[in-house]
Amino acid sequence: MLEGSSIGLQFYFLGEWLGSPKLTSQLDLEIKQTVLMLALGSSMISLIVVAIQNYRLNQEVKRRQQVEAELLASEAHHRALINALPDLIMRINRDGIYLEFLASPDFPVLGELQNWVGTHITDRLPPDIAQKRLEALQKALATQSIETYEHTLLIDGNKQIEQVRVVPCSADEVLMLVQNISDRKQAEARLQMSEQRFRRAIAMAPFPIMIHAEDGEVLHINGTWTELTGFTQKDLPTTQVWAQLAYGERATEMLETVIAKNYSLASRGDEDTQTINIAKGKQRIWQFSSAPLEKLADGRRIAITMAVDITQSCQTEKALRDSEERYRSIYNQAAVGLANGTLDGKFVDANPRFCEMLGYSREELLAKPISEITHPDDRDQTQVMAHRLFTNEALYLFHEKRYLRKNGSFFWSNTGVSIVKDAQGNPQHTLAVIQDISDRIKAEEKLKHDAFHDALTGLPNRSLLMERLELALKRVKRHHETQLAVMFLDLDNFKVINDSLGHSVGDRLLLAISTRLKGVIRETDLAARLGGDEFVILLEEIGDLAEATMVAERVLEVLQTPLNIANQRLFPGVSIGIALSRQQHHYIASELLRDADVAMYDAKRRGRGQYVVFDSTMHLQVVQRLHLENKLHRALENEEFSLYYQPIVNLKTQKIEAFEALLRWQHPEEGLMLPDRFIDIAQEIGLIAPIDEWVLRTACQQLVLWQTHFPEHSPGININFLGEHLKESLLVKLEKVLAVHRPVDNSLMIEITESMLVQDYETTQPLLNQLKHFGVGVVIDNFGAGYSCLRHLHQLPVKALKIDQGFVSSMELNGVNQIIAESIITMCQSLGLTTIAAGVKTRQQLHWLKEIGCNAVQGDYCAEPMGVEEATDLLAQEQSFQRPHFPRDASE
Repeated sequence: MLEGSSIGLQFYFLGEWLGSPKLTSQLDLEIKQTVLMLALGSSMISLIVVAIQNYRLNQEVKRRQQVEAELLASEAHHRALINALPDLIMRINRDGIYLEFLASPDFPVLGELQNWVGTHITDRLPPDIAQKRLEALQKALATQSIETYEHTLLIDGNKQIEQVRVVPCSADEVLMLVQNISDRKQAEARLQMSEQRFRRAIAMAPFPIMIHAEDGEVLHINGTWTELTGFTQKDLPTTQVWAQLAYGERATEMLETVIAKNYSLASRGDEDTQTINIAKGKQRIWQFSSAPLEKLADGRRIAITMAVDITQSCQTEKALRDSEERYRSIYNQAAVGLANGTLDGKFVDANPRFCEMLGYSREELLAKPISEITHPDDRDQTQVMAHRLFTNEALYLFHEKRYLRKNGSFFWSNTGVSIVKDAQGNPQHTLAVIQDISDRIKAEEKLKHDAFHDALTGLPNRSLLMERLELALKRVKRHHETQLAVMFLDLDNFKVINDSLGHSVGDRLLLAISTRLKGVIRETDLAARLGGDEFVILLEEIGDLAEATMVAERVLEVLQTPLNIANQRLFPGVSIGIALSRQQHHYIASELLRDADVAMYDAKRRGRGQYVVFDSTMHLQVVQRLHLENKLHRALENEEFSLYYQPIVNLKTQKIEAFEALLRWQHPEEGLMLPDRFIDIAQEIGLIAPIDEWVLRTACQQLVLWQTHFPEHSPGININFLGEHLKESLLVKLEKVLAVHRPVDNSLMIEITESMLVQDYETTQPLLNQLKHFGVGVVIDNFGAGYSCLRHLHQLPVKALKIDQGFVSSMELNGVNQIIAESIITMCQSLGLTTIAAGVKTRQQLHWLKEIGCNAVQGDYCAEPMGVEEATDLLAQEQSFQRPHFPRDASE
């Protein structure tokens, strides 16, 4: 056993020696063989072989252990490397199949991604991203180079930007390194935005900016620098060039003492004011401030220099100094009063004009408090204004006040007051600007007077009357023991006087009557003129009706006395209506005035020259009138108006020459109503204009219809204006009507009264010419009532005169009227005008008119006004050569 062990050990050592790497030469190998042959016998070969195999096995085990250790170390190294990576590594084959995912253990979705192993790229990603990944994979394998691209994924509603590096690891596989670069991209974007903002801030800065290096290179100037100096970046390559251009001879000094300090932290915030030269030989004043910035990559220090152009402020300061001098000059020479006062109401300064206004010397005025020269009635107001200023309720205030002069009189002023404050905003003193407005106040008082008084007579007008009447009624309501009366006066013959003698005489007559009215009333009473020839007397605090009637009798008496005006003895006469407040318990001013008006019209109806007291029966008339007004308002809308036509017969041909269109109202309750029942009311309530327009349109429409049906002998139509005056507005309406219904020229005739011509000839003449231009003829109606228009007759585009029916109806009784009528006809024959006699009622009148050469007649003897159907029948008879049927034969 021992022996065997010894042999084994020998073989072991022998094997160790034979296997030693130190025996490497050929001789060594030969020795090994020899020794082996000597040492081994045939019986020991198998043991030697076993020993050698054991040795080799031990060596292989050691080698494998070493390899495994190295492999484990490498794998640990690689695992540590993978764990250190922030994102994901994917191994993908050429076909786009995921083979492996590698990432740190805390990677959020690593466990889920392991489920992707064995799936295709297109199975897991959106089509566009999958396509991009496949293209990068194929390109990397084809070129065996690294491919890099970026894409954006939407993960849990948030965008994630990833960078993918595709690295070939064999001919058929790649490694894709996916890195989330969202934060980096955002940081880059923020940095870029910050740089953009910085650049934009510099570019858009309203003040000049220059960035320059310590070696003098100008890195950047903004647009404001160029705009203010005229120098571009190209013009200023270095600060040395800038200094030479801006400072001239002082360039070296400025470079050494100012610009060189800009790169030092110690200079941050320093300000320096300099006058610089700019383009075109001009100069500006700039205030500079500089600060160092971070160094450039090449180590050079840089600085930013900013400037503020204070040229304007320097000029302003100089201008302020000049302004202060001018202010003092203006203060002393101003045409208005100027005064400074302390906050407690004492004068500090006053200019010569204010002293002149008050009559004080400057020394005398400064010794007085402001309140002493303020009118007592205005002192409280002045205190209120001052309080508002001192409490900052207003920066400045204007008010009208009165100042007392040294002589005791006062003047009105428009005073503007403001508070003068120091630099800290503390009030120092007041400044008042005083303008004398005494003349304006007088003018305003006159305007106020004129607004409530009649311009011609100076009497109170309707506005003041109604104001006084309302106040008086309130007093009557409180004190039932008294009452008041309203007397409505209307002159009886004023229209005749005014039309025949002219407006000047009419105005003088109104003035004389106003004077007489004021002479018969008490000072507490009121006489007012409403307009035209209408007056109102307000009697306050009377005991009974007798007092009112006594005043009315005095008025009748004084106005029956003739007035000598323009060498004429005039007897105007007056009709008076009286209404008492207590009688009808009236407390509404307009109703009381209306009742007095109604009573006045009743006085005229009874024969004029008298007074009538309003009573209950008149009240009924008022109610009826109101009812008529209401119906009249709806008459046009309800088509209740109609035109009747009265023939105008040619005495030579005995045929209808024209019709006069006469308005009628088919009242829904009272039946057919003539114009004298409603025209005045329509005039008062403002309906006359639309009624006139309706008449024009209806008459023109009917005239065109007749001219179409009876072309051989179609009549004309005469229209009377219902309003008092021919107005431009009415002609505008006529023009519109003629644009739709156009009759034959001169077949439509407009009748205007002689008085209408006389009242405003200058205005009426051009309007008549305009009618002629429209193809509309003009007839003067009621001719002869006054001869005022004779001097204008040959200048007017008149076709005919209609003799006033007063000369026709009274012919058999008055030879004078016959002479006047014959004269009118003779005159018209000389002027080539047609004459029409109105109001023919008898055969005698008809024959006489025919004998003296009258051309045409109109009146009930020939035919009464008729409806449109009857008038059409008459025309149809003429058309068939039959004589028209009149109530009486015109040929008799």
